[in-house]
Amino acid sequence: MKITKFMALAIAVLITVLLSSSAQAQKGAFVSFKGIEVSTGHEETGEAYGWMCYAKTTGTLPGNLTLSMNYEGTKAPGTFSTVTGGAWTLPVYEQSALSTMRPIRIDPYLGVLFGSVEAGAVTWDKAGTTATVELKLLIRGGTQALADVGGTAVLYGTVNYGEKGTATFDGTIYFDFK
Repeated sequence: MKITKFMALAIAVLITVLLSSSAQAQKGAFVSFKGIEVSTGHEETGEAYGWMCYAKTTGTLPGNLTLSMNYEGTKAPGTFSTVTGGAWTLPVYEQSALSTMRPIRIDPYLGVLFGSVEAGAVTWDKAGTTATVELKLLIRGGTQALADVGGTAVLYGTVNYGEKGTATFDGTIYFDFK
């Protein structure tokens, strides 16, 4: 049976629609972040709590990430620490939108996503100047346009300590909304 150009085009359009529908059903988001360590936390024997960072996010959810975490172990060269908990918030803003009628910024605030740090690890390099952070985040909810959002996320980041003792925290977050 010979397929005509029209029929081939119709099949291609149908496949495209089906694939885009399944892609839309996978409610996910990808975010990059660049920030700073705000607090190294409080270290006690064998554990640390209250480590905190602040970062600007770009990508699907542009905003301002605040993250705190607790972990077992101490910050030392060549060590591995298990993350035992923490919390995070992400106020989200739309991309810059200007009114076509007047040159003022339209309120871009969408709401805030928030949740807890469920698990993870911090791995320090042999010099003790760089740490790799891998976290499993639980999305506990949201506000305004982000209300009733749930799911999980995975954060991959790197903490780099500079010569002056300040630390940067950069990485990515993959959200999986339910």
